[in-house]
Amino acid sequence: MKRGIFALQDSSAGFLFENIPIGAVIVAKDNRIIQSNKQICEIFGSTEEELISHQLQEHVHLEDRNNLLNYYARMFRGEQFNNLFSTYLVTKDGETKWITFNSLSINWEGKSAILSFVTDITELKHAQTELGLIEHDIVQSQKMKSLRTLAGGIAHDFNNLLLAIIGNIDRAMIKMKKNDLAYDQLEQAKSATFHAGGIIRQLLIFSQNQPMESRIINLNSVVDSVVKIISGVITSNIKTKVFIDPELENINGDARSIEQVIINLIINAQDALPDGGTIIIKTQNIMLNEQQCRSIPKSKPGSYVLLSVEDTGSGIAEEILPHIFDPFFSTKPLSMSTGLGLSIAYGVAKQHEGWINVTSQPGKGSLFDVYFPACLQEPEVEKEAEEFILESYKGAGQRILVVEDELHVRQFITDLLSENGYEVIECISIREAVQQFERLKGKIELLFCDVVLPDGNAFELADIIRARKPDCAILLSSGYVDEKAQYNKIKEGGFLFLQKPYNAEELLKFIKKAIEK
Repeated sequence: MKRGIFALQDSSAGFLFENIPIGAVIVAKDNRIIQSNKQICEIFGSTEEELISHQLQEHVHLEDRNNLLNYYARMFRGEQFNNLFSTYLVTKDGETKWITFNSLSINWEGKSAILSFVTDITELKHAQTELGLIEHDIVQSQKMKSLRTLAGGIAHDFNNLLLAIIGNIDRAMIKMKKNDLAYDQLEQAKSATFHAGGIIRQLLIFSQNQPMESRIINLNSVVDSVVKIISGVITSNIKTKVFIDPELENINGDARSIEQVIINLIINAQDALPDGGTIIIKTQNIMLNEQQCRSIPKSKPGSYVLLSVEDTGSGIAEEILPHIFDPFFSTKPLSMSTGLGLSIAYGVAKQHEGWINVTSQPGKGSLFDVYFPACLQEPEVEKEAEEFILESYKGAGQRILVVEDELHVRQFITDLLSENGYEVIECISIREAVQQFERLKGKIELLFCDVVLPDGNAFELADIIRARKPDCAILLSSGYVDEKAQYNKIKEGGFLFLQKPYNAEELLKFIKKAIEK
């Protein structure tokens, strides 16, 4: 093939053109490539034959071709401007590359031409993207800190209120027969409190203070469970299609949190379909390599289980897309949305060392992909719940020192335990508990204590009690789920722990377990 003056072996210019460590290309006025070096072939992922005499713009991404043509038109007109131009291309192998053109005008065989030096800046672009993401995460983290603290505090207060409500409903139901009219009414009231508990759970997940109850699970089972729950809620003009991979790998995760992710994504999809449409839920195994991860933000190579929720709705506007995972952001009226749904989904994925990608175009629907790291372990076989028989959990006069500063919670605990065979000594602080312990000469079987107290914490009181009565049983409880709950100290001290809110059945079971231990 004729290669002009640069084809001559003894030409220093030709040698330099061929061996310069960056891509070089000469372009004619009709945008045909008339000369190329081996580096440009490597960058474009093409052979010399695929480049020479072909239009240069054919080798860059479609959406940037007009911009590239305009760049060369200005060069040929001799305009004074910044002659750097950046764009990207997709090679035949599917690899995305970012490149920069730096050009100058030359005379080629008596005609005007443009010599462009082309640099592969893909690694630099990825580094800039990662830096931008890190900066965004730092700002977002600082902005969210106070909101999470607020959410955790609200959840603590609500947990105490719910405990008193649920507990007293249980007390009333224990004394009734199941065919009693009031029994059904109380059952409905109790059901409503569980829904309230769901709202608290959303707050806790958002604040990232909800303790993870991780175990080996199969995502197909979680999807199946959610679809059954939510099928009665989806409006009749919306079709739901579910495609699950029967060979799906397991994941190590918190089933209840992941259920919330699926519910939130389905509700989000339904909101995008006011006139009806289709929601598609899909699970599959996926393996990501380093090349694929370059085009997926925050991803890393490995084996994943992919959950996809897609809708055929209105799509998401480009200017809104960057904000959809922000807490309290919503395009719906305040009365219709908390603005936490997608933020919670994002947080749960992150807690599971995964992430969420969203693809959307106005008028063409949206696709949410949630990636969870795959796990090769098999899930444990769940045991059937034993029937609760009240007589089995009644006390025989054992004395319990209850330390709880929340009035309604303390009254419920005292009343329930007193009705079921225990002697209860109630206190609101460490100081009062120590005085009662000394008055009773240490004759108690169990210390049941809230972790956070007005004048200290349960660990200080436990140390005092254990120093004087080493064999005293201790049961701790808390409505907090963050550092105030001090889970590490609970675990290190070997204490039994009961998370608020709990019901009457759970309390009686834990009391018996603590005393027997």
